Formats: sequence, C-alpha cells, structure tokens
Amino acid sequence: MNPLIYQWINFSVLILGLGYLLNKQLGKHFSKERADLEKRISSSKAEFEEMRAEFLATEQMMSSLDSRVEEMKSATLREIQFETKKIELESERAVEKMFLDGEVKAKADIERVKKSLEKELMEKSISSARAALQKDLASKDADWTASMIQQDSSQNSGRKNYAT
Repeated sequence: MNPLIYQWINFSVLILGLGYLLNKQLGKHFSKERADLEKRISSSKAEFEEMRAEFLATEQMMSSLDSRVEEMKSATLREIQFETKKIELESERAVEKMFLDGEVKAKADIERVKKSLEKELMEKSISSARAALQKDLASKDADWTASMIQQDSSQNSGRKNYAT
C-alpha cells in the first residue's frame, strides 16, 4: 500500500478525533456560552424595560414640572402685580396722610405765630399806651402841681413858709 494513503487515513482519523473532541468540548462550551448570552440578553431586556419605564416616568415628571414651573411663574407674576398695587395704594395713603398732617401742622404753626404776634402787638400797644399815659400824666401832674402851688400861694400870700 501506498504510504500516502496511510497518511491520508491517519490525517482523517486525526481530524475525526479532533472533530469529535472539539465538538464535544466546544458543544458544551458553546451551549454554556449560549445560555450565558441568553441570560444576559434577557436580563439586559429587563434592565432596558426598567430603564425605559424610569425614563418615561422621569419624562412625565419633567413635563409636569414644566407645567408646575409655568404655574409658579404666573402665580408669582400675579402676586407681584397684587403687591405692586397694594404698595401703590399704601404709598398714596401715606402721601395723603403726610399732606394732611403737614396741613394740620402748618395751620397749628400759623395759629401759634398769630397768637405770638397778637401777644407782641398787645404788649407793644400796652407799652405804648403806658408811655403815652405816663407822659400825659406827667404833664397833667405838673399842671396840677403848678395850679396847686399857685392856689396855695394866693391863699398863703401873707404867710411865710417856714419849711424852706
């Protein structure tokens, strides 16, 4: 027989043996890998679905937050407008009160000044009247005294005045 045939038979037995061993070992290995991959795929699908549900919940929450933010903005704007009107009204009232208080104080000051001027005028009038009276009295007193002296001298013309 030909040595080439033996080599081919030997090579085929080797290939068949290797194929058998590899198939047996590789089959176990590939079936194990397949089961592991299927397990990872199913857990990945579960995680994906869980993440998708979380994403949808988060997205829904974000859209509700957006509407909530818009509600808060409009509520804040309404409150600002209300507070602005309230402050304007309070300011107007305060200005009116200050104006009225100023008028009352001005009237009181005017009355006080009037009374002070009246008092000063009265004092000056009294002082002027006293001066005029004193002057008038002094001149009348001098006239009266002179007339009395004259009268006395006419009555006492014969008498001597020992007092001098």
